[in-house]
Amino acid sequence: MVLPTAACRRPHVDTNNGTVYLTRTVVSPSRRDHTNSGKILVVDDEPAEREGLARLVAQWGCEVETASSGEEALDLVETRHPAIREMERDAILRAREETGQDKRRAAQLLGISLKTLYNKLAKYGIRAVKSARLT
Repeated sequence: MVLPTAACRRPHVDTNNGTVYLTRTVVSPSRRDHTNSGKILVVDDEPAEREGLARLVAQWGCEVETASSGEEALDLVETRHPAIREMERDAILRAREETGQDKRRAAQLLGISLKTLYNKLAKYGIRAVKSARLT
């Protein structure tokens, strides 16, 4: 799996049945703009494949980090890129506000399952907003 962590004008990555397919780049090696290089997180449980893909991506001019599992990748992203946590939390709060605190609709808006939303609400300590009753 290849996860872009910032803008990187390099070959497009498609995933199909857990396999990574790299399509041809639109930026020729002789015309690369190294000032616009990004960071790429390469995740694979096979060490040889992970390191080979990391070397390939580094040749594109991107900064490369590697992880051997999805769990390790998430830990790495959260510790090295805390702004991502804050952006995710803000997105959840906005979705809940836009849907009138309806968790099912908020999950649909975010493109995640309801169970995942509940896990993220717990992770970020977001509590339900109690509505005032009109009498």
